[in-house]
Amino acid sequence: MLLMRRMRHIWFPIGVLFLVAVSWACGDSPMPTTLRQPPRCPLTLGPEDVVTVQVFGEEELSGDYQADTEGNVDFPFVGRVDIRGKTNTSLAQGIAKALRDGEYLLNPQVSVVIKAHNSALILVDGRVARPKALPFRTGMTLLEAISQAGGMTPMANRRQVRLTRSTDEGMATMTVPVRAIYNGRDSDIRLCPGDSIYVPESIM
Repeated sequence: MLLMRRMRHIWFPIGVLFLVAVSWACGDSPMPTTLRQPPRCPLTLGPEDVVTVQVFGEEELSGDYQADTEGNVDFPFVGRVDIRGKTNTSLAQGIAKALRDGEYLLNPQVSVVIKAHNSALILVDGRVARPKALPFRTGMTLLEAISQAGGMTPMANRRQVRLTRSTDEGMATMTVPVRAIYNGRDSDIRLCPGDSIYVPESIM
């Protein structure tokens, strides 16, 4: 009888610790503060990216242009334009200058929007139906990327998805409570080029 009481005293704290550990592992992690703000992404262009160019009042010059594998775009009257390392703003300024310097237009008004960021991929791995690398698109969200990878499998841990991102301080990995996003308790997260998403396996 005394032995049984001693065993109870031993196993009770062990059981409590086990339950706490399971609860901690299964509980939703708080949304990282840095992810609650719109991301400041280095949106520079590269090979095979697609841009939408608008030249005000010149419909024949406006449209979608895709860079080749070396990062060059052939633009009417301007010729070959290397877009590597340029932002949408600097590319628009460069096209406008070339049109003006070539005396094709007196005062060209040019805007550029990145349509498909094929040179910057989003990696989705872990417990998803089809792990893959996805072309980045402006405005792309975490749930959208997971959906394009076929969605989470039944064994996925929806509470502790890991997002790895390049920051000014280096690579940072943050735990995202995706279940809270699905349930509407948190907002979806905007992605940056080069982000990596890993969906771990649930322990339960």
